[in-house]
Amino acid sequence: MNEFPQLETDRLILREPQLSDADDVYDYMRRGSVQTFIPNIPVEYTRENAKEYLESVKDELNLEEKIVWGITHRSDSKLIGMANIHDINERNKQGSLGYALNPEYQNNGYMTEAVTAIIDYAFTDYTFDDNNIFHRVEAEVAAENKPSRSLLTDKLGFTEEGKHRDKINIRGHYHDAYTYGLLREDWQ
Repeated sequence: MNEFPQLETDRLILREPQLSDADDVYDYMRRGSVQTFIPNIPVEYTRENAKEYLESVKDELNLEEKIVWGITHRSDSKLIGMANIHDINERNKQGSLGYALNPEYQNNGYMTEAVTAIIDYAFTDYTFDDNNIFHRVEAEVAAENKPSRSLLTDKLGFTEEGKHRDKINIRGHYHDAYTYGLLREDWQ
């Protein structure tokens, strides 16, 4: 795959992140409510951290392994979050979801809309070298992250597949995590 897959919904455009998005990334990533469940980010998140993150996304761009979308609001093109499908595994035709949303936009259905577009893309349009599409999408979520767990099970139809004790290390503290899975046959 050579061309970045821009996705569009009624209210959102999911596009390739740009370095010019640094202020918007900083705006939501510096908030404690967003940082609570994201490993490997500094507590004192700075604009420089946001720039470094966006540079790493650009430098590590390999659409066969990971696709990172900037979630922008269609009305004003403001970046309101990020979502990705990572650990793409061609042999097993699967990948894992990750996402974060500016708290100012939470509880409005934006992440449901964005992740629905990503899952639709994975199950219908993403093609591996052998021309097959995804068979499975999964997500791993900290046990305390009830909004994300609800998004996956209640709104998107994922199945809870297991609980892993002390699976995720966030700022030196281990958290239990749940794994959720969705098969293509369950999405259609």
